[in-house]
Amino acid sequence: MMEKHQLAPRFAAACVAMLALAWIPALRGSDAPASFACRLNAAEHRLATLLTGDSQRRHRLECDPELQAFARQRARDMAERGYLSHLTPERKGPNQLLRDQGFPLPPSYPGGLSNNIESITGGIRSAREVWRVLTASSTHRSHVLGQDPEFLEQDLYGVAYHQDLYSPHVDYWVIVIARRARAGEPRLICTPE
Repeated sequence: MMEKHQLAPRFAAACVAMLALAWIPALRGSDAPASFACRLNAAEHRLATLLTGDSQRRHRLECDPELQAFARQRARDMAERGYLSHLTPERKGPNQLLRDQGFPLPPSYPGGLSNNIESITGGIRSAREVWRVLTASSTHRSHVLGQDPEFLEQDLYGVAYHQDLYSPHVDYWVIVIARRARAGEPRLICTPE
């Protein structure tokens, strides 16, 4: 068994390392790096760094543990069931899936098949290439960079990377960017004309 005086240097070194990591600017609007708030793996951290980089139009974008868990669940589900789509095989879209988990999306975000929150890719190994592909698509670029007023107000994100060598696309990436509903926010009700 180690003596008390032998443990002290190891404990001190671990504390210094953790404090040093706490000052790494991994996301905008927060004092803690994304890897602390959401426990990102290395691939997810690389994508989160690109997401929160200089080209981001949102003033505040924080990693949210609920959205992180949801993004990972989505990536894993697509790999395990062999699909790459915003819709599950049961025909549920990301908005509805996230609401079903209790996340309070704005009432103006429709349910059912709708998607106001998710960007996905598959079959790409590197975070940098994923970022290049997403930002080359006008729809995805608008979402991930906050270029549309609806997307600009989204201030929370989760990113996921899942690899399954036996799935059709092998590498699955999910970015979820959303905001929580605000108290008293009006519902958008669509009626036929």
